[in-house]
Amino acid sequence: MIVRTLAQWAATAFWAWAMIASSNQAQSEPRGCIAVFEFELMDHSLDGEVNGARPEQAIWLLNLTKQLRKWTDEATDRKSCGMEAVQREAAQSNLSACGCIPRLAKSVGADLAVVSSVHKVSNLILNIKVDIFETRNGTLLAQLNADIRSNTASSWERGLKWLIDHRLNGALAALEGRKT
Repeated sequence: MIVRTLAQWAATAFWAWAMIASSNQAQSEPRGCIAVFEFELMDHSLDGEVNGARPEQAIWLLNLTKQLRKWTDEATDRKSCGMEAVQREAAQSNLSACGCIPRLAKSVGADLAVVSSVHKVSNLILNIKVDIFETRNGTLLAQLNADIRSNTASSWERGLKWLIDHRLNGALAALEGRKT
């Protein structure tokens, strides 16, 4: 019984020491900004195939990007990175599949990258997806989704707001070791 108690105490002490050491190391390393790439549209709808891209959807995507960057700047303890240096290459890439996210995000000083898209199945069925990557090794840390109904600017904005309020706040807090 005493041996078991001593072993439990030693394990607890080691765990506490490891947590303090890793916390001190994390606090001493400066954290970078968050690279928030522009939203992409993945249009698999019949409407998109027949009629092509709707010009207003490009504006809606930019509005979603602004909304996500504003949240990053206001609701987190970090800022979104200036993306001007990589914007052209990012816009010409399929960010969901290019493998270029860590390189592009590192080049703007980020240690986290956010890649987002709207997947349009029809004018009624859409999905907003936000992926959070670690730039050091390209590891996908979180993948968050929200289904939306109706292909309008307001439904896209409400969908992202819901995703921020109900998924992103908690996910980023967990990744950074904060309580929500």
